[in-house]
Amino acid sequence: MDQVSDNDQQFEDRSAEEIEQAYTFKAIPTIHYYQKTYANSMSNNDKKAVAIFKEYEPMEKIKRMKTELTAVSQGKVNPKLMEAQAGPARRGRYGSFEQWAKVVLALLHQGR
Repeated sequence: MDQVSDNDQQFEDRSAEEIEQAYTFKAIPTIHYYQKTYANSMSNNDKKAVAIFKEYEPMEKIKRMKTELTAVSQGKVNPKLMEAQAGPARRGRYGSFEQWAKVVLALLHQGR
C-alpha cells in the first residue's frame, strides 16, 4: 500500500510541464491531415477513410501515418492533442485513442 500511495504522491507532485514532457510526440501532422482530408468527408468512418487514404497517398505518407498511430497506441501522444486533431468522438466510440489507433493501424496493414 505504501508504494501505491508513494506513486500517487509522485504523480501529484509533477508539474504540468513534466507531465507534458512524458509524451514523446508533440505533433501528429499526418493524423491531422488524414482527419481533415479523408475522415471528415467520410463521416469519420475509418474503414472507408483508410481505404481511400491508402489508395491515393504515397507509401511515405502511409509510413508516417503508421509511425504516428503507433505512438498514439503506445500512449506517447497527449490526449488533449489527440482530441484537437482527431476529435473527442473517437475516444467515445473506441473507448480510448490508443484503441482507435490500433484499429486504424490494422486497417492500414490490410491489403496494399
